[in-house]
Amino acid sequence: MEIIKASLMMLGLMTFLCGLLYTLTVTGIAQVFFPDLANGSQISVIDQGGKSVIVGSELIGQEFTAPQFLQGRPKAGPSNLSPVSPEQQGIIAERIKTLLKENGSKEEIPSELVLASGSGLDPEISRLAADYQIPRLVETTHLNQAEITRLLDKHTKGRLFGKIGDERVNVLQVNLELANFQVK
Repeated sequence: MEIIKASLMMLGLMTFLCGLLYTLTVTGIAQVFFPDLANGSQISVIDQGGKSVIVGSELIGQEFTAPQFLQGRPKAGPSNLSPVSPEQQGIIAERIKTLLKENGSKEEIPSELVLASGSGLDPEISRLAADYQIPRLVETTHLNQAEITRLLDKHTKGRLFGKIGDERVNVLQVNLELANFQVK
């Protein structure tokens, strides 16, 4: 009976320490020092009524297919296709055909616009992939090439520590500005 009582007391103590106290402490520290990150890096816009509305997160990609918007990586659905399978090659060929038709460019297509993301949630694309889409954006928006380039510059994040990876562009932030929203 003593063993059961001691076990239950230990269960209660550890549940309190690990399940409640630790969780509240970490959440509190995150809210104090990193409130934007702790709340999901939400992106808000001001609607026509002047009210702030949350439209997404800087950390989770959204799919944009309309030609007047910057397009991110293709979404990955559940699949067990091999990268060299004929079905997968057909999917990739179709994506290339669509990109060539939409963008009208014969320059090399950045691979991230053709190959699906592993997570399916990438919020950013490389600056190279964003620049590839500039001619289509010029054709389908009221902006000229210089204005679109400035917009991409505004939402481009540099390489990590100036050396690692590529410059990245947040697709949602660019598209909100293309849609004439005031990003908050």
